[in-house]
Amino acid sequence: MSDIDSGKWLEAMKSKMDSMSSNQAWTLVDRPKGVRPVGCKWVYKRNIGVDGEMDVKMAFLNGFIEEDIYMDQPEEFTVVGEE
Repeated sequence: MSDIDSGKWLEAMKSKMDSMSSNQAWTLVDRPKGVRPVGCKWVYKRNIGVDGEMDVKMAFLNGFIEEDIYMDQPEEFTVVGEE
């Protein structure tokens, strides 16, 4: 990432991943054979606070589903030994 605020973006991404982990938004499992994982991507938006500093907040929808959904871990957050 070559943005001037890349450190802040990475910090926000780590915070988001930590939040989802602590809220048990997923269970890390081996992908079953024949299952194609859904794609994912990070979407960035700058919000400038009243003090002129970059304000990075997180939000996500939380709901309950009955289906199993598989997604690959984001490369930046793959834990060695838990790929």
